[in-house]
Amino acid sequence: LKYVVAFGQGVFGPHYVMAASSSWGPNSGRLRGERVVETTPLAQFSDQLKDLLCNTIEKQTRELDERERAIAEREQKFEEYLRHQHSSRKVVMRVGQEVFWTTSDVLLSQPDTYFHGMLNPEFKQEEDGTYFIARDGHSFGYVLEYLTYGELHSAVDVAHCGKLRADADFYGLPGLREAVDRLTPPPSGPPQAMWQSTMQASHNSPIKWNVSVIDACPHLFTLSEDLTQITVNKGGTFLVFGKVSGNPNNGSVGIHLYQNASLVDTVYGTSYENSPYPFTYTINSVVIAKASDTLSVKNLTGQSTVVANSPSSLRLEAVECTGKQQAEHARSKSGSDFRVGHTSLVGA
Repeated sequence: LKYVVAFGQGVFGPHYVMAASSSWGPNSGRLRGERVVETTPLAQFSDQLKDLLCNTIEKQTRELDERERAIAEREQKFEEYLRHQHSSRKVVMRVGQEVFWTTSDVLLSQPDTYFHGMLNPEFKQEEDGTYFIARDGHSFGYVLEYLTYGELHSAVDVAHCGKLRADADFYGLPGLREAVDRLTPPPSGPPQAMWQSTMQASHNSPIKWNVSVIDACPHLFTLSEDLTQITVNKGGTFLVFGKVSGNPNNGSVGIHLYQNASLVDTVYGTSYENSPYPFTYTINSVVIAKASDTLSVKNLTGQSTVVANSPSSLRLEAVECTGKQQAEHARSKSGSDFRVGHTSLVGA
């Protein structure tokens, strides 16, 4: 292409050369003295190089600005952290048999907790300036981890889950309780619990389950303070297996299974007067319970239960089958005659 250039000056020197004259040349069709120049490959390369350099400089300038802002933000956060670390009050705590060092900022990182009251000036410290809390020290390590990082990173031993949930409630940390629930591995088998009774229960009185054989999953079962009732914490279908030994009075006697205040199952047996042999009553039932329902077993043998060499026992197991599957599941577990809502007597 040919151009008539009026003016122009490039960064790298003149791209085009311009000369003009007021007279016409013969047969030229253009001004006399006018010089026609062509755009050379060198001129095109010069323009492309200039654009590339400008874009590169702009990009590097933006990257440098972003990097400087990121460095400034990190420096500000680090300065704030150091300021808090040096200005925050140091706190030494004795929890159970263990000693912990932390700061007031860490302890007050969650709102409305036990530690807000503990760090109140009216709270009495020990003579050496420490704070004493009569709770489990191993469990408090997880509590302090949650307060420090805002979440729980360590895996929690299943054996400590119940204690840690109780401590989360004690310290007023609902977020910690939720974190424990998320980190707790699911049970390897059906959730269940089992208790025994080594305490005699008189006629027409509930049996007290004073020995824990299989620790109850706190999500499912809670034993009452008087040891006579099991509260179902999560609704579902449960298999109930029980064994009670007693010396029944002459006539038809038995034991009763209650759900709340309602009788849901009875085991009957008949004994001759002055029989020297105790009877063993076996509960084998399916209960569909709602959250907060209670289960209890009452002795109606006519005499006190027999606990020597034959303690009473009660086992609850959560299942997810219904209808006919429930009966088949329970029958396979016990191997005895089974009907929903009724259990049969196994004599000793």
